[in-house]
Amino acid sequence: GVKRMMRKIMPDEKRKFLAHYSRTFERLDFVQVLKSAILPERCICENDILDSEDYSRSFIDRTLQLNPERRISALTALCHPFLQARNPRGQTLPSSKPEDLIELGQHIRRKETVRKRFCATPGSGK
Repeated sequence: GVKRMMRKIMPDEKRKFLAHYSRTFERLDFVQVLKSAILPERCICENDILDSEDYSRSFIDRTLQLNPERRISALTALCHPFLQARNPRGQTLPSSKPEDLIELGQHIRRKETVRKRFCATPGSGK
């Protein structure tokens, strides 16, 4: 399986280093990192991060695994709820239905209006 393949393509010392690295270093909470790097000039609000915090935390945690056996596949990643369009009620939107796309567009416009109102940088006139 995967372990046998990894032994062939990765020397023992690199595998030992990665194993030591993943046990030694504390994982950063990426949501806290994102919050500390919010850029007002780009109108990225804390609410934008918090709206999808559970999904984003799960998605990032599962895709950024050093161990390939623990990492999710590309197909699983593409199907993850974090990458799915969602409406205000939190239901996944089937993108093939025009009425759902219209509803998504309205939600995006409302969110953009709120963003412009509350994320405007001081002195920008927005």
